[in-house]
Amino acid sequence: WQTWGTVVATAMWFPLILLSIRKLFEKINPTWFLILVFAASQTILSGHVQTAIYIFFASFLYLLFRVLKTKSYKPSALVLGSIFLAILISAPQILPALEFSPLSARGIDQGYSPGRTDWFLPPQNLIQLVVPDFFGNPATYNYWGIWNYAEFVSFAGIIPLSLALLSLIDFVRKRNETIFFVLLATVTLLFALPNPISKLPYVLNIPIIASMQPSRIILLLVFATVTLSAFGFEIFLQKIYSKKLLWLSLLILAVLSILLISTRIQKDLYPAKDMIDASYVAFRNLLFPIIITSFLLVIVFLKILSVSKPFIVIAVFAFTFVDLFRFYHKFTPFSKLSWIYPATSITRYLAEQEKPFRVLSQDRRIMHPNISSVYGIESADGYDPLFLKDYASLVTSWQTGKIISPGSFNRIVTPQKYDSPITNLLNVKYILTFDELSQPGFKKILEEGETKVYQNENVLPRAFFVNEVIKVANRDQELERLLDKNFNLKTQAVASSFEFASQSFSAQIILEKYTDQSLEMTTISDNDAPLILSNVFYPGWKAFIDGQETEIKRANFILQALIVPQGKHAVEFKFKPKSFYNGLYLSMIAVVLTAVSAFFLWNKKYH
Repeated sequence: WQTWGTVVATAMWFPLILLSIRKLFEKINPTWFLILVFAASQTILSGHVQTAIYIFFASFLYLLFRVLKTKSYKPSALVLGSIFLAILISAPQILPALEFSPLSARGIDQGYSPGRTDWFLPPQNLIQLVVPDFFGNPATYNYWGIWNYAEFVSFAGIIPLSLALLSLIDFVRKRNETIFFVLLATVTLLFALPNPISKLPYVLNIPIIASMQPSRIILLLVFATVTLSAFGFEIFLQKIYSKKLLWLSLLILAVLSILLISTRIQKDLYPAKDMIDASYVAFRNLLFPIIITSFLLVIVFLKILSVSKPFIVIAVFAFTFVDLFRFYHKFTPFSKLSWIYPATSITRYLAEQEKPFRVLSQDRRIMHPNISSVYGIESADGYDPLFLKDYASLVTSWQTGKIISPGSFNRIVTPQKYDSPITNLLNVKYILTFDELSQPGFKKILEEGETKVYQNENVLPRAFFVNEVIKVANRDQELERLLDKNFNLKTQAVASSFEFASQSFSAQIILEKYTDQSLEMTTISDNDAPLILSNVFYPGWKAFIDGQETEIKRANFILQALIVPQGKHAVEFKFKPKSFYNGLYLSMIAVVLTAVSAFFLWNKKYH
């Protein structure tokens, strides 16, 4: 998951949250109060909502566990207050997210349906606790399991897993921390694996939860395993329990050996997939775990023979490092930045062109979604788990030429139909392709290697006037007009909320300044005229004519429009969402409350 920075950045605060809760139950302290508020707020602000929900879920379980064990309620009130303040501090991110959520396509793009095998953690994938690449690895192009690898692998290392199992001795002895992490691992598996309880939120269609892939909760399983392994390591270093790890290691080795033999004599259990020899892949990827387990047995024997403790500690860490490094580096290799974002003649040319405009790639291999943003180039595609439902509808109709329900893009929206009126409407000026385009209206201007750049000669500017706005009954009819090749997008617009009678006029737009969140222009017209801006209609956008705010209307299904009076005017569009600024005010209040609370706790502690 390290290639998804927001996931790691969100999850990494979990240990600090648990430590803060523990310290506050031991003794109320302003320092740990501040650390908890900071860690909890960073969990939200790091940007991965699903991971943050899991972290807070586990943190509340730990809080409940502490209350039941200590019967102390004052620290629990302080912990809850800290988390409440953290939520308020994060309001500049939370409120815009809540505003966006009902407009998002997440519910149609990602969701559970009966029979879907890649939603919950498949039970057979539990083998990845000991053999992470039993089903192959997508990095080596031999993955034959249920897609996808990153969602299901729960490997924490063979030695850590063995030590975690050894820690169950403490579970029997009812050691507080061990009990909690065993229960956390159990609850995690309950919600990760397909069963009536884990399916309930999806059957009931609980908001937010119903769009979250449950297999990702295994990050809590991995964390619980790692923590339990630390407890198990402490037990292992006590000579009396060394033989128990010996039996656990032998059990793991026996299971691995049976699986290894099955790959040779029961090949029908490993059906070939996409020309991949599944039995051979499983056989080969079982060898390294068997070697690591064998080394663990050697370490255990050395411990039984009373070899020095420092040597044992170094050996455990060394073989664990080798095991985890191989697992990690295979799936997450490091590459030169120049290989990922190369400076080419095409990227330099596009970056130097006068903005605004958009590009469209005919093949993901040319410029993968979001990559263009690195070069400051806008595109009509993108990778985003929370793209707009309206844009999903537009792209579906754009690609199919029909008015149908928005399709599922699996987070990656890549329209590729360049010979469409919608391409012109969305200010797509350049087409990137491997093919020769023979259609009229597309002029080749650059070629580099196999990649060709065509200029769309029919592109409409980002902002333009039309002669009339035709009112239709509903939004489906708006799409019908946009797809109609007889509908002149240069002079006509369509809307279901307003109309503007056809009239002739002379008008000019002079673009003064453009950024991704603002646009300033001077307009000159001899009559009132509707102006169309090829930016998405979304809450938070404001328009001003000569400094006076005016209403932004929705036209052409998803774009912004406003009526500009005759004459010369300064027109400005700004993105200033109330949700963000209201959140900012709440955040400031929360910071002040946090400081006052910390001072109160400090004063109580020292006076």
